[in-house]
Amino acid sequence: TVSWARDVYKRQHIVSLMGGDIWVESTINDGSSFFFTIPYVEEVTIDEHTHSLKTQPDQYDWEGRVILVAEDVHSNFELINAIIAETKAEVVWAQDGEEAVKLCMESDQLDLVLMDIQMPKLNGYDAVAIIKGKKPDIPIIAQTAYSMPNDNIKCIEAGCNDYISKPINSSLLLKKIDSFLQKANVSNP
Repeated sequence: TVSWARDVYKRQHIVSLMGGDIWVESTINDGSSFFFTIPYVEEVTIDEHTHSLKTQPDQYDWEGRVILVAEDVHSNFELINAIIAETKAEVVWAQDGEEAVKLCMESDQLDLVLMDIQMPKLNGYDAVAIIKGKKPDIPIIAQTAYSMPNDNIKCIEAGCNDYISKPINSSLLLKKIDSFLQKANVSNP
């Protein structure tokens, strides 16, 4: 039952991060029904002679790009991976700070790092300092559940290029990543 409860919590966590709700309705000796809602964006067409108003989020094509996601919580990684999946970027997962540093040092293919700040073995601040010491040009976006007013300043002082708080706003995350990938395109034509 502990494993079942953990799985339910993970699903609840993922749905809530996407701005939705999840619930169960049960009847003894009859079974259970599970429900969830998540927000979606609908394309609205005025008529066939006018252009459509799209409220869809921007579409990104990062094929050939590699993004390292340093995140110790599996459900958080799965959410970020799902957000990035439609961009065609390759996602590499580091489950702790030491692994993030190792992967950064071993690869010249990484285009960007999403760094969780609170991780086992080596916290995000220390991991960023090591990575930036060897590879100062790699963009690092800190992601953290800390919500203190000066957390963004602390992340920037540690060497991060930007900061996003949890729960992750998927549209904002994609815009931030795209901004750094576009800057890399300009500097490396």
